[in-house]
Amino acid sequence: MRVMSTKFQLVAISALSILLIASVEAGTPSSDSSTAPPTAPYSISQAPPVAQKGKTTGEIQSPSPQSSILDIIEKLFRIAAYIIGALWVYFNFWKGRTYRPRIEPMVTGQILNHQGSKLIKIVINLKNVGLSKVDVEQKGTALRLLSYDSSNTNDPWKHQSTISILSAHKWIEPGETVGEQFLIPFTETNLIAVKAEVILVSKKTMWESAIILP
Repeated sequence: MRVMSTKFQLVAISALSILLIASVEAGTPSSDSSTAPPTAPYSISQAPPVAQKGKTTGEIQSPSPQSSILDIIEKLFRIAAYIIGALWVYFNFWKGRTYRPRIEPMVTGQILNHQGSKLIKIVINLKNVGLSKVDVEQKGTALRLLSYDSSNTNDPWKHQSTISILSAHKWIEPGETVGEQFLIPFTETNLIAVKAEVILVSKKTMWESAIILP
């Protein structure tokens, strides 16, 4: 939660900085409309310029209407660029939160006794609760079964089998729930407990859920 708050502060500071730069650009006069430096006074040896008919001597030429319009258009384009940049940062931030892949894995099961042998019934369900589809990578996506071995105090969970799952699914659509059921024979004689782990791998993200069956 603290990480998301920090990200939001960074985005807000970036957006405010861009808007502040835009406002400064809007208030900065262009080089075309700046006044010319004052003309040095005439020396005694120099004669004042002779005014020609129809022309005024020493008058500062004002910018043309066309130049002023182009200057306004340039400022508007700059402001629009800054606003678009701020909106792009804001959109990417919320897109990263809203459209990130989210899966809710669930696994249930029970141990069945059938004619002196044990069967493990496993039911898995994976629901896409996000707003974007989640690709299913078969490499790493699996159901793992482990049995509890009390004689091994360092690592009591002993791996029994790994089963491939979701082989018929290439992806999971938003709001979609996919599930599979398994009935697995178990040869362990002194069975104390079984752990079932479901793992889903998609690109660089992995989801997992586990259940222990006594």
